Amino acid sequence: MSTSRVNRLVLAAYPARFRDRYGDELATLVADCAGGWRVTFDLAVSAVKARLNPDPVISGSEGRRLRLETTTSTVFALWVWSTVAVALFARAVDDQPVPGLRSWGWGAYAVGNVVFSLSAAAILVVGFVYWLLVVVPAIRTKNRATLMPAVGPVAVVVLWLAGTGVLAVATHHIRPGNYRHITAQGPHTPGGWALLAIYALFTTACVIVCTTSIRRALRRAELTQPMLTVSSVVAVTASLALTAITACAVVCVTRVLMIGGIGSRDEITSIAAVCFLLLATTAAATSSVRGMRAVRAGPGA
Repeated sequence: MSTSRVNRLVLAAYPARFRDRYGDELATLVADCAGGWRVTFDLAVSAVKARLNPDPVISGSEGRRLRLETTTSTVFALWVWSTVAVALFARAVDDQPVPGLRSWGWGAYAVGNVVFSLSAAAILVVGFVYWLLVVVPAIRTKNRATLMPAVGPVAVVVLWLAGTGVLAVATHHIRPGNYRHITAQGPHTPGGWALLAIYALFTTACVIVCTTSIRRALRRAELTQPMLTVSSVVAVTASLALTAITACAVVCVTRVLMIGGIGSRDEITSIAAVCFLLLATTAAATSSVRGMRAVRAGPGA
């Protein structure tokens, strides 16, 4: 793929508000540049910054509301992607259980598992409440522009669960008397690997659709500042939980690599999952700090 096509994809990754305000100007500037992968990298970095920080030109009450909205949606998206990383990490280090993973390594894994379970349950409850706050008014006012992106993820989750069930049946994922372990630690035929690759792409697509739709619905719902203040505080709590989970994963993977015995594939999977968690934690913490600054600034800021 040429750098020009990649640049167009990166430009599409900028927030909608940013594209509406600066899209044409930025596209013209990129077209006038000599090109190259350095330009693409700079665009990608700028896109991430634009996602984490709302338009600095907007100030006052609207700027504060936009900041809180950005913190809520950013941390939510990072949390969803982090659950995938946590699942991959658990699959790599505890299925089958690593021989000799005890003491501080196992303790870190257990603590991280508890923190993840409790925080995930809390986020699901709060998320459902805010989903109702978006969906119910949209139904009453027949606002399809808000309703469709809010309801879409429900259908996607149902579709994903159905696809997971089909995969489980097709690969005999669940064996009688052994509900926990994946048969033979993964596929061993080209067809099995192809099926697993398709499922991975399918899961990735489902996560992308869900996070994108929820962010769009939240933006179109235009929740009040008090609601967004509460959601931002919840986002900060989720960031703290994600930080604790990441720290536990780092300790656990350190112990796993010291012990060995899980194979190169699982080692790569666990390290990649931890690296992603570190990046997600950094981004979530940055967005949360900015959100808390907006909360402390007050409605008139």
